[in-house]
Amino acid sequence: IPDNIFVLEKCESLGDYSRLYGDEIAEHFENFDIIYIPYIPIDCDLSLIQSLTFPKSMAKIGSLEGLDKNFIIRNNDNLSIDQRHILNSMTDENNFAVYLQNQISLVNWQIKLAVQTFLPRYYSLEAANISWRLTDTVGDGLHFDYYHDNLGKPFALKKRKDPLHKIKLFINIDSKPRIWHTSMTLPEYLKNEKDNLPNILPDEINLLNSFISTKSNLKHSAYHTIKYPQLSGLLVNSEAVSHHIVSGSRVICGNFISLGSDMLNPDKIIYKQLSNSLKYYGYQVATGEDLNKFYE
Repeated sequence: IPDNIFVLEKCESLGDYSRLYGDEIAEHFENFDIIYIPYIPIDCDLSLIQSLTFPKSMAKIGSLEGLDKNFIIRNNDNLSIDQRHILNSMTDENNFAVYLQNQISLVNWQIKLAVQTFLPRYYSLEAANISWRLTDTVGDGLHFDYYHDNLGKPFALKKRKDPLHKIKLFINIDSKPRIWHTSMTLPEYLKNEKDNLPNILPDEINLLNSFISTKSNLKHSAYHTIKYPQLSGLLVNSEAVSHHIVSGSRVICGNFISLGSDMLNPDKIIYKQLSNSLKYYGYQVATGEDLNKFYE
């Protein structure tokens, strides 16, 4: 399989990455390369974070669930604990919860700044969710991401007619390296597996990725192994690049969206490439009852 990993030189500041690479990071990202960032400078209480383990029920808890929302709320002149805050289910110590929420909010802000710095031309960039995955994780095998709930919540960009370009940044905050496998991109998979996939496939990425990830032989594909250590990261289009988490205990996943029209080359958006690949490699596009089968 092709080597689709673009390794950055280690820089000590976000500005140094921007100065060194400019739009080159976005160019590689739009080519469905995985961007390996050897060091992401984040100011936080790392020793505390590395001592935490979230319950399995909170394996992907994040800003959508209000994880970084203020733990202290104001009602007129009164300050009080937000009894509905998600951190209440984790600790009875209010001082600790306030401090932890402050750390989470601080880190989330730095992650937003990092993605804006790595992809400066994505002017409409917006954080859809930043999840804190502080659990021991072993994945189910190689897959492409899919979002049947369209990321679940309304965002300002969803009101626009432009297709939305998705970006993920994974930052390892554990003391041990996080281990990934990565294999083919979605267009490569459609090309290489033409004889093994149904001839009729949906031109809808959530349905197609769900089908490929659960009912095809993608899990048995050849792969590269990536081991990324503490405070390093991977910038990836997880809809377009197959991946699998082999092992890891603590990672922050920043899930971002921007308008497709902000891309350096809007024609490279995965949804357009999906349509082109289905046509070019001789697939029929599912409609009617054929399409309904993929909803089952």
